[in-house]
Amino acid sequence: MFELILGQIATMVIMIFVGVICYKTRLISDQGSKELSGLLMKVISPLILFMSFQREYEPEMLKTLLILFLVAAGTCIVPIVLAHFLIPKSWKEYEIDRFSLTYANAGCMAIPIVSHVFGQEGLFYLSAYTTVVSFFSFTHGICLLTGGGGQIHAGQVFKNVCNPMILCIMAGFLCFVCRISLPERLGDALAGIGNMNTPVAMLLAGVTLAQTPFREVLLNRRIYWISFLKLLVIPAVLGTMIKFLPIPEDCKTIMMIACSTPVAIAVVSFSLQYEKNARYASALYAVMMILSVVTIPAVCYVWGVG
Repeated sequence: MFELILGQIATMVIMIFVGVICYKTRLISDQGSKELSGLLMKVISPLILFMSFQREYEPEMLKTLLILFLVAAGTCIVPIVLAHFLIPKSWKEYEIDRFSLTYANAGCMAIPIVSHVFGQEGLFYLSAYTTVVSFFSFTHGICLLTGGGGQIHAGQVFKNVCNPMILCIMAGFLCFVCRISLPERLGDALAGIGNMNTPVAMLLAGVTLAQTPFREVLLNRRIYWISFLKLLVIPAVLGTMIKFLPIPEDCKTIMMIACSTPVAIAVVSFSLQYEKNARYASALYAVMMILSVVTIPAVCYVWGVG
């Protein structure tokens, strides 16, 4: 299994490099990357998770999925607490640092790896993590970046949480529980769109790297410290928790892969929306994306995956 994870990451690296070339040669523009990002987050990734629920109903799978919702909540709460102690308020941009330690890139990084290693069943279980992380990031995450202060409202939170990713997971869950199967042609079409997730996500990652001012990044030691905490320390703590949970071994591996991914791209979009230092957030995202190519396999190896 470790070889499969390593092989998939190598494939993703090649795709990222192609994304860099596409941006540098102006085959993908800034506007084009924004449109591709919207397509990925609102159509492609939601559909691949929706289709993971198109399977025969099994009570044991449902039970495991519900347990994973609780596990996923724990993998959010623990980093929230750790970030509070590891990142003092006296630090400049501490809100971005705390957000970066807490929220992982389940969409762009975890979905391709889990899909390759575990197939549709793996994505079925990963949906629990994706749902919970999305909920926490659109509630606690926004409150963190705005400093609380009543700057967001319940209606806005509800609107944000009810995004295409969550709605597709809910729809898929209902189809699974109610034993609703899509017509073959419709299912094939939606699955085909969902299969675009890995190449589109990696091309966008390459575009982000191509836009990053690495001369400035190389001089910022803080970025490497936050990356170390996020990519190695947090997974080590969460791995200790997950290792002893009474859940199937494959589910432990899926959760470990998800927890070891770099910060979510939401750190950039939220920083722009709430007038934080988006340039610093982009640098964090880019550096973690690069380092995760090494740290994800390392974390999986240390914790005995495969």
